[in-house]
Amino acid sequence: MNENLGVYADLQAKREAMAARMSPQARHAAFPAVYARPETLVTSNDLKRINAALSEKVRALEASNAALDKEVKALRKAVATSGVPVMDTLPMGDVINMFCVALAKTSYAVDDQPITKADLISPYQARPYAYPRHVAMWLCRRLCPTYYSAIGREFGRRDHTTVMHACRRAPHILEGSPELKAAAQEVMDTFRDRVTP
Repeated sequence: MNENLGVYADLQAKREAMAARMSPQARHAAFPAVYARPETLVTSNDLKRINAALSEKVRALEASNAALDKEVKALRKAVATSGVPVMDTLPMGDVINMFCVALAKTSYAVDDQPITKADLISPYQARPYAYPRHVAMWLCRRLCPTYYSAIGREFGRRDHTTVMHACRRAPHILEGSPELKAAAQEVMDTFRDRVTP
């Protein structure tokens, strides 16, 4: 029996020497029962308390959601009975078509052909096509309350970051091109009440 205790003592000494050379994470992985932290263990009472607290928060959120639903319904009813006209969303296709028509009135052309909607949604990346596309994206963003990704889909399945870049570049492009500026101004004047900053 004493021999077994000596063997166990030797094994324990070897284990402690090996554990001393390991990182804390490796030590915990190798000997989870020996190096477990008691404060990280969760008891059933802790789980019951957590469950009760979460249930209370869920009930509070559901009550808040119900109150917000009532408020939205009341606001919709107030708007419907107020007689004030609600501005509907301007379709992006209309903005693009109007921009193409306004651009055709100016002297802007590529290979003696006016820019069309097909040119704006095409994959062409040359400046004569890209600059009007940037301005058209910028106009859609200003006149149509929608997301960058929706504008990108309208312009030939382009990414939302492309639209963001176009919206940043458009004011600089307009400064350098009087034709594009005149066409954009005509579209903006047509829908002056819908312009968003």
